[in-house]
Amino acid sequence: MFPPLSRIESRKTGGVSSMNLVVIYSKTYCSYSQKLKKLLIPYPIKDLKIVELDEQKEMEPMQMVLERITGRSTVPQLFIGGDFVGGHDETRAIEDRGDLRRLLKSAQAL
Repeated sequence: MFPPLSRIESRKTGGVSSMNLVVIYSKTYCSYSQKLKKLLIPYPIKDLKIVELDEQKEMEPMQMVLERITGRSTVPQLFIGGDFVGGHDETRAIEDRGDLRRLLKSAQAL
């Protein structure tokens, strides 16, 4: 897991990673982003926010902050309870191990 976003970083990413229980940073045309969103459909997530970076006025600064936090410039990027979980492949692996529901419950997102 990665450190939580600082107040300044939170503002630059739209403030949602620290305000919402589950956040996906995505791009509308990204197939992996679409797969991650579909992966989460069976879970009745209370507080899900999807940020489509390609629709944001401040896309570049948001991506720069996300890359600094996560070490990744790609999408999707999933945060649960303010912690970076990973992209589609990592989330799929967590689900395959049977740990995704537990992770969501521990963040009080279910």
